Amino acid sequence: MWFYDTTINYVGHAEHWDHVEIEGDPAAHDCMVTYRRNDKRLAVATVGRDLDSLRAEITFEEETPI
Repeated sequence: MWFYDTTINYVGHAEHWDHVEIEGDPAAHDCMVTYRRNDKRLAVATVGRDLDSLRAEITFEEETPI
C-alpha cells in the first residue's frame, strides 16, 4: 500500500497485543513494527521495508498449519 511516497505493508493479524517492538526509524519512513502477545508474533507492519514484509509473510505462512 502506498501513502504518498511511502510503502506501508501489514501481515498477520493483531487485534490485541501486549508488546510492540520497533526496529528502525519511523520518522525516516524506514522501520519494522512487530506486534506480540504472550511472546507470540501476531503481526508485522513495515514502512519502506518491502523485503522484511515478504520475509514476515513467508514465515507466517510456514507457521500456519493447513
